[in-house]
Amino acid sequence: MAFIPERILEEVREANDLVEIIASYFPLKKIGKNYKCLCPFHSEKTPSFTISPERQIFHCFGCSAGGNVFTFVMKMENLTFPESIVFLAEKAGIKLELEKTSEETKNLRQQLIKINNAAAAYFYDNLTRTKRANDYLAKRGITENSIKRFKLGYAEKSTEALKKSLEKKGFSKDILFKSGLLRLSEEKDFYYDYFRDRIIFPIQNERGECIAFGGRVLDDSALPKYLNSPETLLYHKGKVLYGFSLAKEAIGKKKRVIIVEGYLDLIKIFQAGIENVAASLGTALTLDQIRVFKRWTENIMLCFDSDEAGYISTCRAFESLLEEGLKVKAVFLPQGYDPDRYITEKGAKAFQEKIDQALDPFDYKMKFLSLKNDRSTTEGKLIIAEDLLNLITKLQNPIERSEYLKRVAETMHLDEAALIEELKRIQKGEIHSLGLPSKKEKGSLIKAQEILIGLSLEGKETLEKIANLISPADFTGIYQKIFGQIIELSKKRKKVNASDLISNLGDNPTAGEIISSILLEKEKSSIEVREKMLEDCIRRTKREKLKEKLKSLKDLIKEREKSGDINFELLAEYQHFSKLGKTH
Repeated sequence: MAFIPERILEEVREANDLVEIIASYFPLKKIGKNYKCLCPFHSEKTPSFTISPERQIFHCFGCSAGGNVFTFVMKMENLTFPESIVFLAEKAGIKLELEKTSEETKNLRQQLIKINNAAAAYFYDNLTRTKRANDYLAKRGITENSIKRFKLGYAEKSTEALKKSLEKKGFSKDILFKSGLLRLSEEKDFYYDYFRDRIIFPIQNERGECIAFGGRVLDDSALPKYLNSPETLLYHKGKVLYGFSLAKEAIGKKKRVIIVEGYLDLIKIFQAGIENVAASLGTALTLDQIRVFKRWTENIMLCFDSDEAGYISTCRAFESLLEEGLKVKAVFLPQGYDPDRYITEKGAKAFQEKIDQALDPFDYKMKFLSLKNDRSTTEGKLIIAEDLLNLITKLQNPIERSEYLKRVAETMHLDEAALIEELKRIQKGEIHSLGLPSKKEKGSLIKAQEILIGLSLEGKETLEKIANLISPADFTGIYQKIFGQIIELSKKRKKVNASDLISNLGDNPTAGEIISSILLEKEKSSIEVREKMLEDCIRRTKREKLKEKLKSLKDLIKEREKSGDINFELLAEYQHFSKLGKTH
């Protein structure tokens, strides 16, 4: 898809009134200054889908779907962000002059694939000649056959080895930079190899084309342990599943896909004779990734690490997959194991048994939560029940919801009628009567960031006040991206329009949901009250960011100490930020 200039994006958006577009699908009812209807994205009896004509955004208070006219069309018509622009341009009679750019993009795409193929061959050849890299793979139990099948390679320590090799083949530094294989120095005076002294895993798209690379260090004390290609024209991490091109035939035959997190997990499972497996590359499962395997099967099995982070990833994936109406189970490995280690220590047969014993979301969560909480105490019961009820809200089928409620009541020895009432409160986003904080109640840091973003969208004066006190770097996750985009847009216009902001954040549905929620949520306090909270929100955001930095440094120092490497620069940095923390 060709690049579409911001002015064209704005023209298409302004030519398509959100209320009119949604009204062409469903009847709307005007309530005050907004419109309402039953949400098209989840089942409900009372309308919670709200459309603001003034802001040109929508938000559902039931399922949290939200965004602008592009987001709505993407969801309704199952389109990508660029496709939604073309769809709405045609609807409004706007001609998009994309032909020339599309041809240029097509040529660039072919060139980048050619570069990646050349780089993959170079890395593979390096591996055949590097004993240290081969010894590492042998130690990890990776066979010669797997090295060939997955085209594994090795990137040398030299900063210019790959660059020189590919330049000899006629590729320019500029095109190599666009491929993500070269980086530009901070002084911007020379290019250097992005991957150095790493085992290389070529990443292929669904068609088997090499679109990117992943690299793993041979020495675990080096950081970061894993490094992926930066995003390019070919590669968008949240849209790709590692190994899928090799696994899709087996997925089609078995009518099931096993999702793991890492490269080595996947390769070891392949070696165990199980080939209906794909890897999410350490990211939370995205809607784009789900759509890739949804075309092949509706039966999903998750097999993530058995630590706290793996549990959280599994639970997030449960929610996304259940909301898509898919059938999902999870493999429960013993504490401290990932698929790679389990197969290495216990063998392929034992791993197959774990797959055969995979648990549904209810049993998986119950088993994990019971390890952390005492089910014989009232407090332990409440924590587990609360978590399970949040899971039940994601089920699309009312019969399934009813069955799960019965299981919670029977297993936890709780009154089913009370659980039904509690479930209704959760679905409405109310505070829970069980005495625990609702999942819908946001953490103090998230709440603070949302208030700051909401105030930033009220006008230039307030935004300047906030921008003078806090930077995008002080925000976390998606909020950092949203606030950064607000700052960028404010340089071009007097007031940042919420719908324009969503458009400029492209095909990130989460951003649209957050922005629409901030601006349309009924429970929001008045602007006057929020402005009084401004300084507190800034202080809280900076304090939490500082805590995050200190924890990161502390973990890094501990890791270095284990290997006998006392880094005094790191210690000095930790002391510096520790002093800052006492003043915040």
